Amino acid sequence: RGLDHRSHYANGNPLGPIFERFGAVQVTPMSVFELLSRGENVLLFPGGAKEVLKRDGQQNTVIWKDEVDFVRLAAKTDALIVPFASVGADDAFKWHTDTDELLALPFVGDAIRQSVKIVDSSLRP
Repeated sequence: RGLDHRSHYANGNPLGPIFERFGAVQVTPMSVFELLSRGENVLLFPGGAKEVLKRDGQQNTVIWKDEVDFVRLAAKTDALIVPFASVGADDAFKWHTDTDELLALPFVGDAIRQSVKIVDSSLRP
């Protein structure tokens, strides 16, 4: 099962329900534990969204965060971790503007920062 970022469920975002129709599950430690306990397979990118859509200069690299909660869950449920890579995935999407460049723009940067605060506060438990 594909694991879906929780931002797709915040503030009435329509993406979460759409992805659920294709079998995705909102990623939380509990949802992953339940899936693995039932013997289901899960697809997890250790670096999250940053692993999927990388910035310039990060192509063909692995972004593994310091948090290992999902590795512990796999160990507790005797799940097998299968590393994989897809050649060319980083070439499928080209960023035309970097985040730092957007944040430096007058008005636009402030609007982005405000939007992130709203989304971030809605995601906190």
